[in-house]
Amino acid sequence: MHVEPQENGKLVYLPVAPETDTNSVTSLVGLWIVITNTSLSDDIVLTSIQLSFSVTSSDGGSGEGFGFIPNLMVAPGASGEWILDEDQAIQLPYPPPDTVLVQCTFEGYDTSLVQELELAPYLAPTPSGSYLWPGQRDDLAEGSRVWVNPASHNGGYQFFGHDLRVEGWISETGKYARHKYGTDGSKNTDDFGFGIPVHAMADGVVVKAESDWIENPAPGKYAIQPRGSWSATSISDASATYLDENLVATAVAYPEGYWRIHLWSIDGDGKSITPGPSTLGGFGNQVQIARLSNEKLVTAARMASGDVQLATWNTTGPAITQLSTGVLPPLEELSLESLTDTQFATASTAPGGAVKLDVWEESGAGLSNLDSVVTAQPATSLALVRLSSGRLTLARRDPMGWLRVTVWDYTDANGLQQGGENTAFNISRVDAARSTSTSLITAVRTDGGRLQILRWSVSEAGDSIVPVAASNPDDKIADLLGVASVPHGRSRGLALTCSLTADDELKLHYWELNDDKTVYRESGERLVGAGNQADLTNFNPALSRMFGVYRDGAGKLQLRTWRIANSGGGNNLVIVHGDCVIDYAHFREGTIDPALVPGTSVKAGQQLAEMGNSGNSTGPHLHIHAQKVRDGFSVNDIIALEAANNRDYRGAYRPLPFSCARVWNLAQVNAQDSLVGSTLLDRMGVYFAKFAIVPLWSAEAYVDGGSTCPVEVGWQDCESSGHGPYQTVNNALQDDCWGPALLIRAGHYKESILVDRGVVIRAYDGKAVIGQ
Repeated sequence: MHVEPQENGKLVYLPVAPETDTNSVTSLVGLWIVITNTSLSDDIVLTSIQLSFSVTSSDGGSGEGFGFIPNLMVAPGASGEWILDEDQAIQLPYPPPDTVLVQCTFEGYDTSLVQELELAPYLAPTPSGSYLWPGQRDDLAEGSRVWVNPASHNGGYQFFGHDLRVEGWISETGKYARHKYGTDGSKNTDDFGFGIPVHAMADGVVVKAESDWIENPAPGKYAIQPRGSWSATSISDASATYLDENLVATAVAYPEGYWRIHLWSIDGDGKSITPGPSTLGGFGNQVQIARLSNEKLVTAARMASGDVQLATWNTTGPAITQLSTGVLPPLEELSLESLTDTQFATASTAPGGAVKLDVWEESGAGLSNLDSVVTAQPATSLALVRLSSGRLTLARRDPMGWLRVTVWDYTDANGLQQGGENTAFNISRVDAARSTSTSLITAVRTDGGRLQILRWSVSEAGDSIVPVAASNPDDKIADLLGVASVPHGRSRGLALTCSLTADDELKLHYWELNDDKTVYRESGERLVGAGNQADLTNFNPALSRMFGVYRDGAGKLQLRTWRIANSGGGNNLVIVHGDCVIDYAHFREGTIDPALVPGTSVKAGQQLAEMGNSGNSTGPHLHIHAQKVRDGFSVNDIIALEAANNRDYRGAYRPLPFSCARVWNLAQVNAQDSLVGSTLLDRMGVYFAKFAIVPLWSAEAYVDGGSTCPVEVGWQDCESSGHGPYQTVNNALQDDCWGPALLIRAGHYKESILVDRGVVIRAYDGKAVIGQ
């Protein structure tokens, strides 16, 4: 058992600033427990975690206890992690008790694992033990503004992290607000924080700089970010599927009456689309393509006679080669889907006939039909989806116009067997996509002509399928063209739809589930351009990268890649400060200093970029969180891992203690007495309450050897540490909050300047200036 965040054998906590100067400092404790199962044959289940805080000093307060039920299963020979959830933050008095006893209990074991740790305040890896606030005093000079921490992250590896924004004083309302008076917040420029400079919180080294994200179009909408594109000649139809995260296949039919398979290489982020091998598929004017494996494809093409030709293909050689073929009679509707790497299924309707379900196998000796089932009802729109090996779902529009979804299982022993079935409301068209092995997403055009999506859950036995989430009927659409799931990490149920507007434009919608996963909300949209046919697929799903093929308004083939903004921090920097790595995220487009490439050193207080609204962001803000660098990783190692999107070098979260700022409860401050009731940050963090923060450092730190506080210009607050004015030059240079220049305002200095770094003395406006 290992407990984090731990430094020098002690569990470290974050002292949290009081809401006002009449309140008390508190202590925030995080907990990250790693359990290693030394058994090579049996699972273990962590059923209970008990924390007992105790005081050993004679004048201390009473102890406190906390209990949690993790139900964490750890496989033989493996390790498992349990991290405090967002509603489990432990807040204690300050100073907290001296020690904590961590007791872990396991199912089937009479004894528990117990570890006792001393508690200690966390000191940041800087000379002062704290970080510089990421904004400076002069950034807020225009009007009355404050930084605000509207959201503190207290879950997962971002525990102790923050979303920070800027608010301004609105004299008309007598309140601080996020948006400028007279604006509705629909534009980024309505936000007081948009464009506010962000500065490095300590000396460090840049290990990642990502700067090519387009600004989200408006607060409250996640952007669908366009990446790569490719245009070609006129087509009549197109379909797409992925083979792996760098390879996509399309089947394209041409006006001349033939069709081809094309392979396209895509870089991991989707910026470039490069044509690869292609082959003539045959004759036909409508095509579908599906993936069997990384190396095999299956296609269906409607020929001029009305018959449908099925074919399987091998893609491993320098050329695409056909493996086997089969023929279906003339059909009105057809949907094609894989089952395994050798088996696939078709759902079809003959003119005036019921839906027929077929399972096929490519055995190397040819294409054979393994089973066929004719259902009792015809359908006018079909979507066949594979949930897992051997399990399919069929979504269709039944004769009454209802959306009907059915589960089908296939085994070699029993053939096709119908499982659960359910119906929804009246629709005119349906498409579907796999979400997980037990759920699917359907997108429909309702009978009222509106776009709506639903998520369905399938029981383990397959005998039940029920709707578990739905969107409100959204845009009025002329037609539904496609839907694809957008898997990303632990986020499930995300979806991208493509529809045709009344103006004959293709429109993408991005959908997310709410917190309880019962309601879909639209979190982004993008007009693609004129068109009338499209197909979507995901590639590199871990990064939420999507691929689309469509026929544009001029009838030409268009290939596009997009990334979904939920996949990252937008324009962001990752900087190693001492033994910690800090993510700075959501910068304004085009504002990251181009000199900040991986390997570049930064100084505390150096401007990095401007606050923006890029990536997974609902409005302009700065996201920051810190993690410990695991032992044994050099800066060059970290740079290489970040470039490969591999964060194995990162350990548990670390607190963020600050200095050089004053804080107080936002509800108790106004523009006239903005420092009344505030407290000075001194190795403390901001958490829980909605704090207003005013930085107390500037790009220029002043030395005033002869005057008394308050000075007539410059600093009006004369704390002895953190921001000046300073009584001696040495004192100023040694303070962690000094800026890039020290201005000597007045007085005569007899003190020798003895510092551990080189300085330059130059004339400036009749005063002596000491700078780096």
